[in-house]
This record gives sequence, C-alpha cells and structure tokens, in this order.
Amino acid sequence: MVAKMKSKMGITPRTVIRGVKCQIKNEVGIDWLRISFLQQHLKKILMLLEFYFGKAAQDGRGLWSYTDRYFWPNGASLNYDSDVSRASLIHNGKFTVEIPGGALNGVAETDLHLFLFNFRGYNPTCGRIDVFLMITTAP
Repeated sequence: MVAKMKSKMGITPRTVIRGVKCQIKNEVGIDWLRISFLQQHLKKILMLLEFYFGKAAQDGRGLWSYTDRYFWPNGASLNYDSDVSRASLIHNGKFTVEIPGGALNGVAETDLHLFLFNFRGYNPTCGRIDVFLMITTAP
C-alpha cells in the first residue's frame, strides 16, 4: 500500500515503512573512528585511551607511514612519529588514533558519549567515522 499526498506538482507517493509498529528498539552507534590530534597532546590522549582500554603495548609499526604506535588487544591504535621534526614535515605535526567497532563495543553507551566528549578539548580532526543502525523487531 502506498500512501499518496498532494503537492504543488500533483499527487506523489509518500514513503511508507512497513512494520514500523513492530519495531522494538532502534540503536545507532559508531562502528569505526579515526581521528587526528596535534603532537603536543600525545601523552594526554594516550592516558585517556588507557583509561578506557587498559595499558597499551608499543612497537615500531605505525600505520600510514608513522614510525611508532601504541596498540591494544581490542584493535585500537595510536599512531605517531617519535621524531617531532618528522611529524611536522610529513604529518603536519599530528598523530592519529584508530578505533574499530569491536573496541567501541567494550565502552558502555553512556560512557561512549563521555569518551568522545573528552576528545573535544584537544581540537581533533575526524578522518573517518562509520555509523550503524540496528533495528530490532518483534517476532
């Protein structure tokens, strides 16, 4: 069944979402996050990430031509250049945090808002954000 409504150009079909009354819960969330910060905030952002994800390991395998990274078992990583002059020259003085959906699933919904709000004070640049919509319907 298609509902119709009058417009200035004539009768046009209106969108009808079937079964909308059967939906129990709609959930929207973040499935992937990539953000960059100025190099001067590295230690503070690392402390914030360790608060949520636990102690990070470190290796010399940074992503996207960074020289180093901190990483967590949940897949999150903080990629940076250990040489400040290299960071300025190649990455505009920034480092990048990559957080996949699996890592974000471990953060409660109310804590996720606070988690993201804490980043605001460091003037982040968002390079990638994937969102999801999960619709749960009644049987």
